[in-house]
Amino acid sequence: TRLTATGTQPGGTAGVRVSITGGGQGEPSVATDGAGGALIAWADGRNGPGNIAAQRMTAAGARAWGDSARMVCAAPGTQGAPGVVPGPGGAVVVWEDGRGSSPDLYAQRLDAAGMAQWTADGRLVAGGTGAQDRPRIMAGTGDEVLLVWQDRRAGSLDVYAQRLAADGSARWDAGGLAVCTVSGEQRYPVLASDGAGGAIIAWEDQRDFVPDLFAHRVLAAGLLGGPEPTITALTDVPDDEGRVLRVEWQRSRYEDPAFGSVVGRYRVERLDAGAVVAVDSVDAVFGDGPPRLSLTVPTLLDATPATTGRTIVRVVGLAGATLYVSAPDSGASLDNIGPAPVPGLSARIEGGSTRLRWGRSPSTDAVHYRVYRGSFFAFAPDSSTIVASTPDTTLLLAHATQAFYKVVPVDDNGNLGFPSWVQSEATLDAPGAAPEFAFARPAPDPSRGPLTFGFSLPAAGEARLELFDANGRRVREWRTGRLAAGRHAVVWDGRDAAGRRLDAGVYYARLQAAGNTRTRRMTRIE
Repeated sequence: TRLTATGTQPGGTAGVRVSITGGGQGEPSVATDGAGGALIAWADGRNGPGNIAAQRMTAAGARAWGDSARMVCAAPGTQGAPGVVPGPGGAVVVWEDGRGSSPDLYAQRLDAAGMAQWTADGRLVAGGTGAQDRPRIMAGTGDEVLLVWQDRRAGSLDVYAQRLAADGSARWDAGGLAVCTVSGEQRYPVLASDGAGGAIIAWEDQRDFVPDLFAHRVLAAGLLGGPEPTITALTDVPDDEGRVLRVEWQRSRYEDPAFGSVVGRYRVERLDAGAVVAVDSVDAVFGDGPPRLSLTVPTLLDATPATTGRTIVRVVGLAGATLYVSAPDSGASLDNIGPAPVPGLSARIEGGSTRLRWGRSPSTDAVHYRVYRGSFFAFAPDSSTIVASTPDTTLLLAHATQAFYKVVPVDDNGNLGFPSWVQSEATLDAPGAAPEFAFARPAPDPSRGPLTFGFSLPAAGEARLELFDANGRRVREWRTGRLAAGRHAVVWDGRDAAGRRLDAGVYYARLQAAGNTRTRRMTRIE
């Protein structure tokens, strides 16, 4: 029967017979004929277990294809579960078919008079190993139709789809396009138009053992996914000063000229509090180019201990005036480079205190300095040795005992720079004053050639000078024998104990004399 918009039955409550033949009729499928009437297909038992028949009912309720309807398939075996949609001038019917060893899918096109236009008893759509059943059909663009079904060719149920041209030929993969073939059962698929010649397909999915619902988009060209570019990664650029992200995206399928609306360029946009800011663009690379493209994106801020610093980005495929816009994604940039070491570090014992001085780090993002103290030049600057944190470049500590100090610059993102270190000392003995034990800075430092170690002794005695490389290996040693009180010097020619010229790098000199030990750091360059 026919229902109006208000729910009335203009043809009466008894309805109108679609077919007056004998046998049983069941599993009906109905679709509009585009002219106020209906197209109906069903499993028909007039000739035995079940065939497929179809009828067109006019807007007035008349049987347009005769009282007995049209026999769509009368092949051996049982046919059932038909689906029908309007076709070019008539209809297209699909059904599951038992003429073989397992259910297959067949389809037939009917003209305006209901006469078959393809192979008698239908054209094979999907067959072979396992069952293909529960088909659903939808009108596509032009004279084409789209089909979806559940398929057991791999043992468990999967979801397959096909697009048929007006002549019944397959437009997608032969035997059907695999929409979902993950583990578990995927069944009862349905489909709806995506508005662009493709379909949105949904199904019941048991990949996690408990039934869930999944969906996928199939483009008109038989490709899974949408035409939009897809952001696949939005990551920090490593080992930089921050404020930069790298966005990587899967290229649009619409770079292919076969789609008509060709993506020729991509634009990366940043979404700043609702405002859209174009930051960069790049040409498309249709053909043999990489599947993904990438660009760097300047950010407004970095992630810090106080803020997540996330930046929202999207990628737009440009096809003339048509825009294909990706879903947005967000990422955080990190400043992961510590500031440069401080220059000119000194530590002088003055009465009952030690005064430290240093130059500012050359890095403009250095905001304060951590000061550490230890008893050996290789001590670790950590929470157990820190003595102060200051934004200044001078510090007076109530500590008069000789020690080693390290100053570490810290930037505004909390990154620690490389430490500079020094050993606290008193001034070398001045003329007319009693000599003191002291070990001067090696000179020149850095050095390409010979280097002088100056020191003073408070009383006559022996001195031992050792030289170590950055790994702590001793490479040279001097024993002076007995020296008078006062100033002395040892010259190093840049060679080890075997006379080999040493490589450029950092070295440490340790002086032992008069019950005291001092260490100095120096650098050899090429």
